[in-house]
Amino acid sequence: MNRWVQLVFTVFAAILLGATLFVRIGDVSPSASAEGTALLDPESQRGPAPAFSLSTRDGRLVTLESLKGRTVWLNFWATWCRPCLQELPQIAALARKAKDQQVILVLVSVDRNWSEIDNMVKDIQGAHPATKGPWKDAALLLRGQFENVVLLLDPLEKTAHAYGTRKYPETYLIDPDGNLKTKFTGPKAWGHEAALDYLGKQVGSS
Repeated sequence: MNRWVQLVFTVFAAILLGATLFVRIGDVSPSASAEGTALLDPESQRGPAPAFSLSTRDGRLVTLESLKGRTVWLNFWATWCRPCLQELPQIAALARKAKDQQVILVLVSVDRNWSEIDNMVKDIQGAHPATKGPWKDAALLLRGQFENVVLLLDPLEKTAHAYGTRKYPETYLIDPDGNLKTKFTGPKAWGHEAALDYLGKQVGSS
């Protein structure tokens, strides 16, 4: 009985944590902060970004070298990471709003295969059958429907670990010359206008 009570408590705690993250990340209002830096809590980075060569869904290899000339927004995530899932609608909002900026969004999943991501898309669509807005865009994001987004797979976590990432999600901003500029730890309110303005200034200063 004690084990059963402990299991119920653990499940309840996980649900409560997920709900808290959704309110904190998914529903950020303009009054929450007037500054993108406060929303994103950026950490300055220096030096060359670690090189990588990862595959897209269709088997095409994408390297950091091939992305030079554009600012790279690099995000490490996983379908089993609850904070990552809560961040997805925010990333989708960023993809829509930043489509005219000289920045490419690179989402690197550390899942074992693409099927796990496909199953996540089905779960999103199943949980929101009449989905509109943020969650619809999140599903489109994972299906590769945004031209300024590249989806890659890092099943052995080699690239993630090369960047020092072991706790997801984490995001890095890389300048057009391939140098690290900024690191963002944890889920962020990327869809907030102040955050978008901050990112735009960073891209413009590259």
